[in-house]
Amino acid sequence: MTHLSISNSVNARTMNYFSAEVAERETRPTKTRISRVATILTVAAGCACFIGCSSGADSKQQKAQAAVSRTVSVATAQVQRQDVPVYLTGLGAVTAFNTANIKSRVDGQIMRVNFQEGQNVKEGDLLIEIDARPYQVQLEQMQAQLFRDQAQLREREARQLSQAAKASRATHVVVNDGTLEALREQLAAVLEQVGR
Repeated sequence: MTHLSISNSVNARTMNYFSAEVAERETRPTKTRISRVATILTVAAGCACFIGCSSGADSKQQKAQAAVSRTVSVATAQVQRQDVPVYLTGLGAVTAFNTANIKSRVDGQIMRVNFQEGQNVKEGDLLIEIDARPYQVQLEQMQAQLFRDQAQLREREARQLSQAAKASRATHVVVNDGTLEALREQLAAVLEQVGR
């Protein structure tokens, strides 16, 4: 037991010695810290002295200039009674009383605008001209298709007539006026069905 207490007391003394040394080092300022603080204080004192001296010289010059009287030119006018215009400045937005939404029936590039903003317009007035070239091309394509379809119809009619004529010659049927008229009606009915 005694041995144990001695070792504990030695450990306690060692711990106290090291902790006191660490605490002393932390509280004791180092030479570099002292020199830094001294440098900062010296620079601050120099700046304060410079500012104090220069502001005193400037204020003396300003007082001397203010003491010198200056002449100010003044314009005079005859007294008159009149309305004084009032100008108000500010931010705001202007909105129209009436507005109209314009929707085109076709799409295209705008070639010309025939009105100015704020101008009064009437119903039926030409407001905007749209490029007609795409629509002209489309019209010409449709007309060409119509001509082609009409030519195909005439060709079918001629082919059917020639086939009917060949069929009648092949059967060697003697046709009188009544039978000829019936064939023409049948042919007209067939052509009518083809035309639909």
